[in-house]
Amino acid sequence: MDNLSKRVKVILSLSSFFMLWVNAEGSEASSTTTYEHKARPWEVEFVNTFELNRDRESYEVNGFFNKLDSSFLHSLTSYDQVRLFGTLMYQNIEGTPTKSSLDFIEAMYRRKSILKEQDHFFNLDLELKSYYSTDDDFREMSSQNGAFIPQLVFSKNFTHRFSLESKLRHMFYFKRNNDPTTLDEEFRIYLSPSYYVPPGIIFNTLFTYKHTHRVGDTPRLPQDFDRLKVMPSVMVMLNRSAMLQFYADTEIAKSYDHRLINQHWRDAMTYGAAIYFTLL
Repeated sequence: MDNLSKRVKVILSLSSFFMLWVNAEGSEASSTTTYEHKARPWEVEFVNTFELNRDRESYEVNGFFNKLDSSFLHSLTSYDQVRLFGTLMYQNIEGTPTKSSLDFIEAMYRRKSILKEQDHFFNLDLELKSYYSTDDDFREMSSQNGAFIPQLVFSKNFTHRFSLESKLRHMFYFKRNNDPTTLDEEFRIYLSPSYYVPPGIIFNTLFTYKHTHRVGDTPRLPQDFDRLKVMPSVMVMLNRSAMLQFYADTEIAKSYDHRLINQHWRDAMTYGAAIYFTLL
């Protein structure tokens, strides 16, 4: 996994799985009981992730990284929410100095339930994000300072146990220069089906499609290329404020890589675990 992916990798929201869990528990308890998750004025969420790292050339495991994501959320109204997000990263990779850093900070505005499931078959949220990389080495290596990210979030509960979420995201990068290797923009589609098993286990698979546009062509990479990733996981709800996640993460295919899909799948495979918990 490249350094950029580590920094902007989507984090599955604990609140989404909490809602699936509550809905399922309500169904098991009573078919006439209605459960509603009311937004709290302030919420604090943390995600601590440990993942093995593979060398991009040899595909051998060459270390690990550990990161702590922190989210501070404030609900302005029942439908309007703002968030301040930050990531602390610790990397231990062979051949490079051990590194601890504040990776990036992000501000987000979320408009919830633009469309509601009970009226329009699915729920639609809008998110506007902007992040700034605080790591000097990463800014120099990637030739970018951050990005502006508009995102649409679609979700649908088909049953009390099965739900589907999809995100459409466009990333407009803040470039430091116009070197051909510099990322200009990227379009992403996330698709995430989830299935709940009582008393608190969730099976989830996250599919990610990326179309990347660079400033120009290079001998190694074309100006435009596509990637497809998959991340199956198992989540264990410990209570209504904590969850464990165990996952495998791999890249299925890249448009400029001519290896067979099954070979690419094996070479890119990595494993990780995360713990989610909320305060307030």
